[in-house]
Amino acid sequence: MEEKTIMGYAMIQTENSDAGEPTSLIDIQFFFRKENAVSTMEESFRNANAIMHWTDITEDDDHYIERSVYGIYVCSGMDYFRWEIREIRMEDEA
Repeated sequence: MEEKTIMGYAMIQTENSDAGEPTSLIDIQFFFRKENAVSTMEESFRNANAIMHWTDITEDDDHYIERSVYGIYVCSGMDYFRWEIREIRMEDEA
């Protein structure tokens, strides 16, 4: 099977909170450069954290933040918020 060429990157933001069911928010932004996707992810998290103050809360089993180079996951009780970077590979040809 032929390896598909990476065409770009997607920064995917999802939220599952009391604001709606089952998923309150899905936002996908596309980038040619991985570093631009990562910086947008970090900025989006900082903006949300400025409102929600997740980093000020003591972590426990129901409230925590997991971070990696290409993703951020916030669990806040029954609500979760996720940002992740994914490679975009075309399934067909133009």
